[in-house]
Amino acid sequence: MASSQINKRWPTAKWIKLAHKILANSDENIVLLPGQSKKEIGEAMLVSRSVGQKRCKLINNESIKNLTLRIDGLKCFISNDTGFLHIAAAVNTPTVGLYISTNSEIWSPYDKTNIFFLQNNFIDKCSNPKPHCGNCFHYYDVCPAIAKYGDDINLNKVYKIISYWLTC
Repeated sequence: MASSQINKRWPTAKWIKLAHKILANSDENIVLLPGQSKKEIGEAMLVSRSVGQKRCKLINNESIKNLTLRIDGLKCFISNDTGFLHIAAAVNTPTVGLYISTNSEIWSPYDKTNIFFLQNNFIDKCSNPKPHCGNCFHYYDVCPAIAKYGDDINLNKVYKIISYWLTC
């Protein structure tokens, strides 16, 4: 769930719905890895409370080494475009990358083994793209295109991708 840039975060409501779907259709537990900001931790706590803390664990304030070991031990990993996504790709954990405001063609990991990318189609409607950078000038504030159109990454599509890994 982590991302210091608000524009890169998949909406909390979608995380909640996806978590409910995972818990309803598998025996797997959920591990949430928020970033360090109060807002990110608050969003993760909301997900945890919404789905129940019995099968949902929130991990915070751990070293990169410990986080890497945790990610390496997961059946699959779903992440916004963040450093955690790149760690998951590096340790070859099956991963779904959610690219809300950044271009997956530019920002995705080089090694494409065990990783799927879902791109917000409204990125093409950004009115202020940085040439050759894969994001817009509104990187640290509200992107007008996302504010107007939202994101179109479908949680059922995310679930369909991870359901294979959950049954292995």
